[in-house]
Amino acid sequence: MDKEILIGLTWVIFLGTFAQWCGWRFQIPSILLLLTFGLVAGPGIGLLDPDALFGDLVFPVASIAVAVILFEGGLSLNLKEFRESGTIILRLISIGGLLTWLLSTFFAWLLLGLSLEISLLLGALLVITGPTVIGPMLRQIRPRGRVSHVVKWEGILNDPVGAILSVLILETVLHGGLDSATSTFVSGILVTLGVGIVGAIVGAFVLIFAMRHRWLPDYLHIPVTLTVVIALNSVSNLFQEEAGLVSVTLLGIILANQRTFPIKHIIEFKENLQILLISGLFIVLGARVEPDTLFQVGWSSLLFLLASILIVRPLSVVASTVGTKLIWKERFFLMLMAPRGIVVTALASVFAFRLSQTGDPDGERLFAEVLFVILGTVLFYGIAASVYARKVQIGSSNPQGLILVGAHPWARMIAVALKRNGIHVALIDSNGSHTESAINIGLEAHQGNIHSSEFMEEIDFSEIGRGLAVTGNAEINAFAELALGKHLGKTHVYHLATGENSEKARGGSAERQQNVLFDSKATFDLIEKEFYSGAVVREIHLKEDWDPEKAASFDGFILPLFVIGENGQLRIFSSRSTFVPKAGGKILALHRSNDKTRKFEPTQVTE
Repeated sequence: MDKEILIGLTWVIFLGTFAQWCGWRFQIPSILLLLTFGLVAGPGIGLLDPDALFGDLVFPVASIAVAVILFEGGLSLNLKEFRESGTIILRLISIGGLLTWLLSTFFAWLLLGLSLEISLLLGALLVITGPTVIGPMLRQIRPRGRVSHVVKWEGILNDPVGAILSVLILETVLHGGLDSATSTFVSGILVTLGVGIVGAIVGAFVLIFAMRHRWLPDYLHIPVTLTVVIALNSVSNLFQEEAGLVSVTLLGIILANQRTFPIKHIIEFKENLQILLISGLFIVLGARVEPDTLFQVGWSSLLFLLASILIVRPLSVVASTVGTKLIWKERFFLMLMAPRGIVVTALASVFAFRLSQTGDPDGERLFAEVLFVILGTVLFYGIAASVYARKVQIGSSNPQGLILVGAHPWARMIAVALKRNGIHVALIDSNGSHTESAINIGLEAHQGNIHSSEFMEEIDFSEIGRGLAVTGNAEINAFAELALGKHLGKTHVYHLATGENSEKARGGSAERQQNVLFDSKATFDLIEKEFYSGAVVREIHLKEDWDPEKAASFDGFILPLFVIGENGQLRIFSSRSTFVPKAGGKILALHRSNDKTRKFEPTQVTE
């Protein structure tokens, strides 16, 4: 039996990781693959039987995993975003949530033929949207401005709200009946919110106090934080069921917005842990589905899904945003951002189990309908939101813009050349005279400290796809890679080796060696020397495919910097470059100046 459990756990981890990789490789929402793999491994071929493997541990482990996921979601919420769009967010959660519940209940009763009690429960579950699905969608679509913040906040805060609502309805159905629903609701909501808020404050106080007084060494920050999250979830649930979800979400928000100690290392660990937890949960919960349950989905389920997408979500968004400053294309985008994810899957699985224990035949039907809605909404919204965002230019799935850490003279020269070729460029520098000089010649520049998370949150990354660390300080470049990697992904950030540290840079990690900008021999000192000797950025229009050996023989040629293809796509020369620039594009290269190339010096540039 021990070997069976070990093999079962191995299959769960392997299938979850493989599904995530396939999602990345083939650009498919990973949740679709995770559920599919789980259904195939469980009811499909009988490879996994979670109840036999894990017994009564399935739901407690799922509860802990959901708590950690919601805590990680809370860590991503910046109160500055809420101050800018708080009214819209609150209206989407309150008015939008109420309409979603009532309309979903009506269509569940009308189209699915469920009892009123089960329809109310299904409607409450569908109030919960999926931040674990919305997050990857936002990273892919990269919507501009406030609509991104609104979608993120709504997705995370809807989880505890919908969970509270659905738990209260379940308890009413199991124990009180609808006659006592009003008193149960009011008292339940008040108790849940009270327990959740108090728990979050206590948990935050314990962590902040311990960190401030240095009671914990650095290597215990993450284990202790994780312990507090799990304990807080469990203790809160002892007082009121699912109050733990409120506690851990609020705890995450509090920690994300305090300034007593940095939490970047905690966030990075939780992000990695979240991927593993989500993968494992979807595989296990998908594998728990009974084969007969799958056959309960029919044409009525498709009609219910269409009603949810085409009627319920649009009406809830319109009612919630009337009188706000959101323009219509932003409202339409919100209508296309309501996929369901792991939290509703976990709760529906628990509810189906509890209902089946009472002999209610609709328990498994409830879970089947939820799974169908999850698959349908992820598939529809994943495609429709991306297509719509590109069509109305509300986002960019492949932004070509660059952000440069360093606004010194030759960085400004490069920025001018890029901007003149239609590439969006932003510069960061702590030196005010550098940023002022950049602004004076028409460049976007931000003065601030790359170490400050507040400063980094002020920058709009919606049009930026890659980052370049081009300062003369190796430590600043290394930290810039970490800071920009949070927004752009580590593989999209490049660093420039400096004179005194170039050998060290080349001898560092394999990942850092791959991301050396331009060429490992192109040090900061080399470019600085050439710049002050009169070097400029020159355009080379390609009449034939690029030949590096031939280019090296050009009079005054130093090194290639960028390629701009015929379609306007920007590519960066680096130590890992394998592409061959094609005829019809152009090369931006560092070149020793002559009269014909003086125009690329950092002078006034306009759009």
